[in-house]
Amino acid sequence: MKRKIFPILMIVLTTFLTYLPYFKNTFGIDTSTMMLDSHEMLEGYLSQGRFGIVWIFNLFIHHYDNALVPFLVVPLLALAAVYLFYLIRHFDEKSRPFSAMIFAIFFVNNPVVYAQLYFKLQALEITLGLLFVLSASHICLTEKIRRPVKIMLSTAFLSLSILIYQSFAFFIFSLFLFWLLILPRKRKIIFQNFLPSLMIAGLIYLLTYLLYAMKINYSSYGSQTYLMWNKFASLGHLHQALMLVMLFGVLIYLGFIFITIRRAKHNQPLEMLLIILLFLSLFSFNVAFGTSTKTPRIYFGTFSAVVIGLLYYWNKPKFFGILAIASMIFTFSLSFHANQAYQNDLKLTNEVADQISQHQAKTVVFIGNLQEENLVNEVKTYSRGVSTPLNLVGRNSKLVLLHPLLKR
Repeated sequence: MKRKIFPILMIVLTTFLTYLPYFKNTFGIDTSTMMLDSHEMLEGYLSQGRFGIVWIFNLFIHHYDNALVPFLVVPLLALAAVYLFYLIRHFDEKSRPFSAMIFAIFFVNNPVVYAQLYFKLQALEITLGLLFVLSASHICLTEKIRRPVKIMLSTAFLSLSILIYQSFAFFIFSLFLFWLLILPRKRKIIFQNFLPSLMIAGLIYLLTYLLYAMKINYSSYGSQTYLMWNKFASLGHLHQALMLVMLFGVLIYLGFIFITIRRAKHNQPLEMLLIILLFLSLFSFNVAFGTSTKTPRIYFGTFSAVVIGLLYYWNKPKFFGILAIASMIFTFSLSFHANQAYQNDLKLTNEVADQISQHQAKTVVFIGNLQEENLVNEVKTYSRGVSTPLNLVGRNSKLVLLHPLLKR
């Protein structure tokens, strides 16, 4: 009983300690928009293809409460870590409780996961998506359910996760390789159930995307921000060369996949091939979009699946225990500094709003340098009963005070 309860208590405790600064009620401009006009924000999510977020909000949430988000997200994160611990212990007969506990802790307590949850507006749905993927894994790995039923159920969970956030597709693919690497006795079941479920889930997302296209206009934010393949001719020579290297790498990667499938059919060793495939899957987003942009939010679960898979294969639990502690401390520090940044933003916003009210300035412009379609968004702020439009140009913008009285 101690061997079962102690690891679970440690996983829950470490997760709550790591995300302690996350409980502070901080919010950014998108959250402000949701609080003022949820319809506008949800329309934005639909235009970006995040249908699942909108469905969950309309069915279960209705009214967004930013202060409540951490009290829902952190327990769900702890539950996801405990769930991974259970899956490893249940399906890997050679696993040890301490090892499984360490990897489960690292799975959610790392800065890349926090980079996604930093935006509390979608944190709850993202965490639910994580649990959906783990549930699909559980269904695919079990032998107590008939194969057609397994594929149907796991497809439903995987579809929901991708509909919440498209980049879950990259995470699911890495997790597929993760299970193949650490569960050699389950490889046939994984190939038969997990891979078809992922492919069908992708088709379901594509069908949903096409159906919604009949009644909404999709934003080009994602393509303008990340997708470089459609801009190949206008890019610099260095970037073009990097993209050609990516294409060559894709061909090599496909070759490794072909060899892996062939060796699997003949029950030959796959470990080294799976290690290579799992590690390279970390860059699947960059290859798909032809970009070298560092996108920690997009890596999210992909990073966890890749790192945990590689560390689990080279099983040195005491050494990796130190790594997990270092990850927790770094994540805690990162969230603490994020809170300080939020406080500075809030202070600046209040000062600007006070000046606007006092001097009746017409416009304050935040100037940035991102996408054409995001050049101007209007958001209302309220100070002393006065409603004043703020023109926001791009994201991560610098503040430029145009009114003469606000030059300071």
